[in-house]
Amino acid sequence: MPLSREQAHYLFGVMRLGAGAGVLLFNGRDGEWRATVAEAGKQLKLLDAGLGDAPFFSGKSLGLADLFLYPMVRFARSKLGERALERLPELKAWYARISDRPSVGALDQ
Repeated sequence: MPLSREQAHYLFGVMRLGAGAGVLLFNGRDGEWRATVAEAGKQLKLLDAGLGDAPFFSGKSLGLADLFLYPMVRFARSKLGERALERLPELKAWYARISDRPSVGALDQ
């Protein structure tokens, strides 16, 4: 069952749940249902597909699109967990390329 924007914010932002996490849902009639967060981060799949064969969103070299998207992917990864990029090989490789840059590493210090 798809979540509304508010429900997703509550589960991922407030409760800090990620894909695979269990949650109890009150159904309003006969008690609770046990559910599992099946999928999170559909937008990451779109980014993975958008990279295609290019090493960067801007093409052959790092560009403004990459600098814009990196913090968003980093935030999503922090909320969804380390495994968030496991099934997204292009995005995972892109994330590693950006993360390995000395200027990006300096952000964590």
